[in-house]
Amino acid sequence: MRWPLPYRMRPARPNLSSATVMRLLLTLLLPLGVVPTRSGAETPPPPWPLAVLATQEPKPDSVVWRVFPKLESGASNSNTVARGRVIASRDWPAGRVPVFAVESESRVTLRRVPPVGRENFSEPLFFALPPEDEPQAIRLAGRWRLESRSREGRQHRLAMDWSTLGEQAAGRLDQETDFRFAYLTGATWKADRLSLTVEYIADRYEMSGVWTNGVLRGSWRQVPEGDDGTWEAVRPIPERTIPPAESVLPLFEWRRDGDKDRRYTVGDAHPGDGWQREPRPLCRVWPPS
Repeated sequence: MRWPLPYRMRPARPNLSSATVMRLLLTLLLPLGVVPTRSGAETPPPPWPLAVLATQEPKPDSVVWRVFPKLESGASNSNTVARGRVIASRDWPAGRVPVFAVESESRVTLRRVPPVGRENFSEPLFFALPPEDEPQAIRLAGRWRLESRSREGRQHRLAMDWSTLGEQAAGRLDQETDFRFAYLTGATWKADRLSLTVEYIADRYEMSGVWTNGVLRGSWRQVPEGDDGTWEAVRPIPERTIPPAESVLPLFEWRRDGDKDRRYTVGDAHPGDGWQREPRPLCRVWPPS
């Protein structure tokens, strides 16, 4: 598989933290099939800090959802109301579903997967818990460390990020390397099996894998004919833990007949007359306090 050249390693910095050392060990040992684990005597990593998911009304009949590290009291926030708490990070926490704010036709909608063709350019607004009836989402969503091996022995290591909605999956390869020019298309996630197509410039590859005990393993081949090989992916060593899912609240989407507008509420809130709630929540968020 003619992947682009791997990125250059950055110079090591002095006084490396233990988390950085563990990441370096993972990079070195992954090709050997060895994944370091935390010792039971170690202090567990701290939980992700929860940011504030809030609404603002910049004009009548318009509601905008924002994420803030915290809300300060005062007149400047009189138009900002906390609705829940979420994880806000540029890293993709394992098993937490990303939620994207997608702008189109002068309106913003919240979506679990980015628009088709925009996977490489979309950053999540926040991360949250999937609905209770989506255990499959927890297994795939988030960041993975991938190693690809060709039949001739070439190896490449990189990261990949995944979001899911039911059996639909959307992913991207390492955005800090030349792999950012590759697109993952037609991805499906069903019964612990991932299938997709990788498009890189003029080349196309079919790729599939199966989730087993927290590891994704599978094969790839160039189409219509060409190179082929295997791949394996594991989760990065977590630097944070997920806060307990106690008293979490569903975040629902609401639609109105006759227009394309959308509204969103947390818990039992109602946007008003004329709105119909989707039967399943988009995700679950932590309570505002």
